[in-house]
Amino acid sequence: MRAATAGGRGGAISIEQTEADAPAARPAERAALDPAEFLRAIRDFAAAELNGDIVRRDREALFERARWDACARMGILGLPISSA
Repeated sequence: MRAATAGGRGGAISIEQTEADAPAARPAERAALDPAEFLRAIRDFAAAELNGDIVRRDREALFERARWDACARMGILGLPISSA
């Protein structure tokens, strides 16, 4: 089991994860995917799961726990992002 804690405007968030509920797409599995296909899957996920009421949430600097959980299930928490 591993745990991560992050402080934020709404207080601390703690996520505990076991092997049974770990994301299916581990880094080695993601590396085997076609990059364009992986990017398309992430965009589709974000449009479907993260965009609801985005203007209000952005104004209030709010990202609900359910959205963090959805990102975890998708396997994108901690995903490295290029600065370019």
